[in-house]
Amino acid sequence: MAQYGPYPMHSLASYPGPFLAKIALGQEILKGGENINRIHPRKGTPLHLAVKSLELYNPYGCSISYFDGLKFLEWLLGHGADPRLRDRDGGRSSMDEAVLCVEEQKKLGAPFHFYEDARILMIVAAKSLEEREAAEKKKQPVIYRFFCWILELFGVGRDPDDDKCALCRCLPERKANPHKNCEACEEEKGYHWHYKPVGLGPPLPCDDVD
Repeated sequence: MAQYGPYPMHSLASYPGPFLAKIALGQEILKGGENINRIHPRKGTPLHLAVKSLELYNPYGCSISYFDGLKFLEWLLGHGADPRLRDRDGGRSSMDEAVLCVEEQKKLGAPFHFYEDARILMIVAAKSLEEREAAEKKKQPVIYRFFCWILELFGVGRDPDDDKCALCRCLPERKANPHKNCEACEEEKGYHWHYKPVGLGPPLPCDDVD
């Protein structure tokens, strides 16, 4: 995969193009052994970049449109991309990224509906992953499940801000002046995503160099 650079899936996710061509390349990259959830030291996962790159697609185009971007994002999710994973730079998940992009586009008076569509796709995928992990836990010995329950009860490995929405957690102005009764925070509490699932799966690969 050397011809695609040190982060081939990240490179593919970063640039707009017809989704069928991108998916064909993505399949080739996966066959080469690339981890779809590989974390770049500063750019997060390929899913983070797939969300950010949606602005590069023409929202009104009929050749390469935002539909191509969403289809590639959906392909990533279908091949195991985890929308709950956070980048190492700002602690944002790809779902957070979509929310923040919507806010930025609104300020600019620019189209933002494709970010909302992307977030919906990622929420569905995250729910599926949560259900799968819960089912896997049920297969584990009772002592393991009890241990996980204790960790969950006391919030071990969970940041107090995990149940805040992306805007309240990431935007400096919202941090300085928290919104009381924030509906988005209530929604986030309802999801209660496990951003760092305890004891499930191997550590994710993350290189310290570009």
